[in-house]
Amino acid sequence: MSIHHYLRSLPLVEREALAAQVGTTGAYLNRIAYGNGKQPPGPKLARKLAVVLKGKLTLEEIRPDIWGEDPLPATNSSMEARQELVNQ
Repeated sequence: MSIHHYLRSLPLVEREALAAQVGTTGAYLNRIAYGNGKQPPGPKLARKLAVVLKGKLTLEEIRPDIWGEDPLPATNSSMEARQELVNQ
């Protein structure tokens, strides 16, 4: 399950409570869930979500573009960019 689908499955009250737990706003989680292009959470927020949602979503499911299987061959520049995101 993706973070977008998971957030959409939560009632508004639970989404607001999740936002408070990870230090963001319900409006921002709504933007992740419903926004144009389904904006992913930033790396720091993704890590916080993975901790709070342990057993429900993995870090790889929350941000597959960073921690999931890479659909494109890795290059030095893509690996450096990914590492920079992880270190933020």
